[in-house]
Amino acid sequence: MSVFKIPQGLCDDIEKAIARFWWGSSDTHKSIHWTRWEKLCHAKIRGGLGFREFSSFNQALVAKQGWRILQNPESLMARILKAKYFKHTSFMDAKLGSQPSFVWRSILWGRQVLHKGLRWRIGNGRQISIYNRNWIQKHELKSHGMHMELPNDTVVADLIDERHHWKEEIICQHFSKEA
Repeated sequence: MSVFKIPQGLCDDIEKAIARFWWGSSDTHKSIHWTRWEKLCHAKIRGGLGFREFSSFNQALVAKQGWRILQNPESLMARILKAKYFKHTSFMDAKLGSQPSFVWRSILWGRQVLHKGLRWRIGNGRQISIYNRNWIQKHELKSHGMHMELPNDTVVADLIDERHHWKEEIICQHFSKEA
């Protein structure tokens, strides 16, 4: 469950078996469901019982394999996958490729969780595209449209001056205040 994507049908069957056990149902006896199963899957602090949605739980566990690739790039697993699937790019930019293994397909499926939660640390900003990277928390940059858009290959370093301060005039000219 922590290495491979489990088929959705199997996840559904597992959840049904747990629900039948919880409600005390069987093939011969139907019980009353006092609340929706989805509500029971909420965290206890939110009024649920903390049951897991197996597909999401499986994706989170598989995402942990992607996190290991990011954190331990010299591990045997990371080196093998890099040599086969993302030789000339980063793990976060890697494509599925032709004839991928089930492990690689699973890891890329889990990587979606990482894409949602990871943010770049700016540093010098030379490698961070202003349009194609999550570098501002909770916001996606969109140009005003009133002014000429910055080129697609613009990086964060282009918005920082030699004293390491933001070029506020360019930022205000091209981007909305929400960002």
